[in-house]
Amino acid sequence: MKKIFMILCMALMSVGAFAEKDDVNVGVSGHYNADSDYSQIGVGAKVQWECLKNIRLEGNAAYFFEKDGCEEIFAGVDAQYLIRLNKKGFNIYPMVGAGYRNSKDYTHINYHYENGVGTTTGSEREWDGSFNLDLGAGIEFPISDRLKINTDCRYFYLDDYPVISVGISLKL
Repeated sequence: MKKIFMILCMALMSVGAFAEKDDVNVGVSGHYNADSDYSQIGVGAKVQWECLKNIRLEGNAAYFFEKDGCEEIFAGVDAQYLIRLNKKGFNIYPMVGAGYRNSKDYTHINYHYENGVGTTTGSEREWDGSFNLDLGAGIEFPISDRLKINTDCRYFYLDDYPVISVGISLKL
């Protein structure tokens, strides 16, 4: 698990090697997966590269903590169109992206109740991966020349759940 997360982080950091220094932001974020079955809290990292005027690419990775036997790792890339509301850096942005989700969940769960006490048998945790598409929007505002706070919401189509994120990014 640690190896996978380290590989994802290294891949995100390498995105910045192709960009000019003025066009790159790195950041961290907190996430809330609002899936009706497994609402989870997660942490993530991102690298943003403004490759064209008003077009930004974002590579991101997140880990969602275990809840009810389910944990999740996600890595993806989004294209964002920056709508600049003022010169100080207050922006809104629609986004579209794709990614890969790997979740570990229980399979073959059998519940047995005896004298009012429930037990689970035959439960085994397995990793299951899938590709996904997302669509969303966000808003960011500067707190200094190099720091921005942002929040966004993405809807993941193939898995049918929204994720709400709040983060901070540093301009390199």
